[in-house]
Amino acid sequence: HLVSDAQALDAEMLVICGDISGGGKTLGDSLTALELAFGNRIFFVLGNHDFYRLIFAEGHEIARQAVRDSVLVHDDDSILCWLTDGVIERLSDDAVLIGHDGWYDARAGLLQNQVFLNDFYEIGDFSPLSAISRIPEPLIMRMREAADEAAVYFDMMLPKALAQARKVVLATHVPP
Repeated sequence: HLVSDAQALDAEMLVICGDISGGGKTLGDSLTALELAFGNRIFFVLGNHDFYRLIFAEGHEIARQAVRDSVLVHDDDSILCWLTDGVIERLSDDAVLIGHDGWYDARAGLLQNQVFLNDFYEIGDFSPLSAISRIPEPLIMRMREAADEAAVYFDMMLPKALAQARKVVLATHVPP
């Protein structure tokens, strides 16, 4: 549906906050299909489903490769733009767009011992840590590493973005 919805839009740009695909090698195909269907700038971050049947590094490389292989350009740039790759996009004289995939940090809420997500089986960074029904400490620590990486990224990017504009639009799948 995302591709047909994008095709029907009459917009200058599209911002997608994750879950572009069902994971695996389909992520690159989904990004290419979106690019061809929409035809204008597409800014995206990845969601948990985009990493299913992959490890984080593979998903990141697929996103980077899709941007490099983009067949359409806008002002000498690929129309596909993965925000997590350090992008600051000017939206207007006083606003910019930044983003990061983000990750749930397991520091609050019920997840610590009571909820077991499909992510723990489907994402390679988590699946070896998911052998028991109660969430093991190594799994929680890996989730926190991913969330902390996003927080560090925003610590670095927000001052740069605010140096360029008074308003910052932040795109993420899960806020750190």
